[in-house]
Amino acid sequence: MITTTYSLLLTLLLTSGVVAAQTPAVIGVAGAAGTVGVASSTDIAGKQVSTEENEWISYRNTYRAMIWFEKYGKPKNFIQQHYRFIPKEKNASVEHLTLSLRSRTLQLDLPLDAYGRASIPLMKTAYDENAELRLNRKLDAYTRQPWISLISRPDGLYDASDLRTACNQALDYLRYIGDTSVNNKKCTGVKFTYLHTAADVILKFKSTGQSSTWAEVTDKHGATITNVGNYKSITYQFAAWSQQGQILSATAPLTIDPVFE
Repeated sequence: MITTTYSLLLTLLLTSGVVAAQTPAVIGVAGAAGTVGVASSTDIAGKQVSTEENEWISYRNTYRAMIWFEKYGKPKNFIQQHYRFIPKEKNASVEHLTLSLRSRTLQLDLPLDAYGRASIPLMKTAYDENAELRLNRKLDAYTRQPWISLISRPDGLYDASDLRTACNQALDYLRYIGDTSVNNKKCTGVKFTYLHTAADVILKFKSTGQSSTWAEVTDKHGATITNVGNYKSITYQFAAWSQQGQILSATAPLTIDPVFE
């Protein structure tokens, strides 16, 4: 049985502005989101910019893709949406990657986290002015897509039942937008991902009860720390542990992604 994570599946295709406005964005189809072009040689402040390094994505097309999550009416209290840039080169870093929103009257910097994710504001002015999302690198070096992940907790402590609920919320949303890659799939776990330089990457589980003790998640079913590019991950498999208990991440994860199979 092949395990598929949302982080490996989630790719957006918008065939045209008309189609995107009428139907949900399809996730799981290889391709890039939105209309891509080369930025003009002068920005809204009149400053000269490099057309080689500054390329743009249509804000309107990105808006149409992102708005489906905002309009989604089913439970989503454990999940969140970002827009992510994934380097096509395996070991490439998103360090120093910057994104900005520019239009006739707007100029906003949109910070990217260490996982290449940005929060795209849903702004009527930006939509009306056909704003551009500009990257300071060549766009064809990155896969760009909406990204659904679990909301992390600052204390690193998660109820096992909440993680199961969160995974199912993500699966329900994917089905809502018509992602065929999750057809006949079910939630089997969640994946905690950290920077490869992070220390104390340990995930522990404790069953409900005063006499229970913490056990490392990697102790069961061959679950080990995996390294991909600049990240390392631990997958917590639901079937290996009791439904009643808690998960503790000693280090704050960059992201927690649902796992389907």
